[in-house]
Amino acid sequence: MASCFGRNSLNKGDEVIISAMEHHSNIVPWQMICDEREAVLKVIPINNKGELLMDEYKKLLSDKTKLVAVIHISNTLGTINPVKEMIDLAHQKGALVLLDGAQAVPHIKLMCKL
Repeated sequence: MASCFGRNSLNKGDEVIISAMEHHSNIVPWQMICDEREAVLKVIPINNKGELLMDEYKKLLSDKTKLVAVIHISNTLGTINPVKEMIDLAHQKGALVLLDGAQAVPHIKLMCKL
């Protein structure tokens, strides 16, 4: 995702936001493509409970934010991020959101109709 999106959508000065709780598979590719494209990688800090600092997230968002790439549920901390709010805030700035839901599947009960 980082390579494809980054090479086609990121330009010098554009911003990508990730969180401090991301797996390296969602950190390193963004570091590399931001370096290559001269984009800015921003990181949402977390508190001692392993929760995102949402006030800081709001401050990181700007008109230059092109993508927010975050995990829904941390497999190491067990944190369930407020992704609905995060997505809404990102969209208000015109940013896309890449939500990693791989760890969420076994932890969130989904209602499905067949």
